[in-house]
Amino acid sequence: MQTRDGDKDRRINKCLLVADAASIRTDAGSVGHNSYSCAGPKPRSLVYIAGGLTGAKRAFLARYGLIREGCNAAGFDSYLPHEDTGPREAEIDPARVLESNLSALNRAVAIVAELTLQSHGVGIEIQHAFFRGIPVIGIAKDGADVSRMVRSHPALSGDILRYKKEQSIVSLVRDALMTELKGRSKVRSRIIAIEGPDGVGKSTLIQQLPQDIERLTGIAPTVVTDPPWTLPPWKELGDVFRHDKGLSRKAEALLYLTARVDNYHRNIKPILENGGIVLADRWVDSWLAYQSVRLATKKEEMGKSLQFLLALEMLLEAFEDIDLAGLSVLLMGQPDKLFERVVAVRPERDKYETKENIAAVCEAYDLLHTRFPQRIVRIETTGRTQSDVLEMTRGIVEDHLRYHGLVRSSGVAS
Repeated sequence: MQTRDGDKDRRINKCLLVADAASIRTDAGSVGHNSYSCAGPKPRSLVYIAGGLTGAKRAFLARYGLIREGCNAAGFDSYLPHEDTGPREAEIDPARVLESNLSALNRAVAIVAELTLQSHGVGIEIQHAFFRGIPVIGIAKDGADVSRMVRSHPALSGDILRYKKEQSIVSLVRDALMTELKGRSKVRSRIIAIEGPDGVGKSTLIQQLPQDIERLTGIAPTVVTDPPWTLPPWKELGDVFRHDKGLSRKAEALLYLTARVDNYHRNIKPILENGGIVLADRWVDSWLAYQSVRLATKKEEMGKSLQFLLALEMLLEAFEDIDLAGLSVLLMGQPDKLFERVVAVRPERDKYETKENIAAVCEAYDLLHTRFPQRIVRIETTGRTQSDVLEMTRGIVEDHLRYHGLVRSSGVAS
């Protein structure tokens, strides 16, 4: 039987965490693509298993094997450092251990951290995950004294899960990955976002999907746009954001984030609290994509910029001031063609609608898709009709709603 620590409400000083983000690797791995743009079976996403090794007895190491079984049962591949980097008895260069472990962690969609034993390495891995925007699921033996710093860390996805018997670790991890990570039974499952660069055709889908969602769930979704240009004062500030070149780039990114927090509290959160469904014409992922490009003065800095933005988003999420979409349908196309569509529709364009910016935003969206394949589904629109894209999107949305028990059966949500 599992129990939970009661630490969630005591997470107060999370914004004081400091790290040298510039020293963190920014390469994104290719594991875990969830895309409708290529043929063949999809590779499984990677989960990184963290746990104390230096002071662990050999019998204790079996618990990490049980965590790996739980990952496999949930449909994930896993990386177990003392097996995949090398056995702890081997004289492996510490620099190689650090490089190998962080490289695997950078490719992971989540960490499962066994916290029964005190470990400097696990603390480093959790902090690294925080700056990479990687959620951490913590588990520990019932009664184990886990550090208060760890228990209150914003990277943790919920409170620490406790187990009494080692035999329950497999099911505990499996269920946690299927719930904490994928968002099953979470409020965010009722946020569905249509994402993509300018000119890709999001608005067309937004007009068609509400009827489909209502037919499946019995709930008429509320359509919101983001940024919320129809809400004051953002309506008045919209032209400043889109055309003014005097704002510092970080200030502009923070103002866009402020608009989204305001949109969440004024529009989205009340809908979710009343059991509604939100269909968003862009949401947080567009902020991450566009502003990571805006903040990067050079192409190679995009990953570092994304880390900065993800750290801000995770803090706000920990304080329940924003939430990600449970499903983001990412529409993508060839940048040149997208720019041509933008020019045809809007001869007078804003600073974000240049040919170069659209191409860079496409790269940023692909980076996000690589990082978060568990909630972002990519559709390549090139060579497909609007009708084809609509049908694919309908199927993805229906699968999501069914998975989360939101499709009604005989008039009642299942």
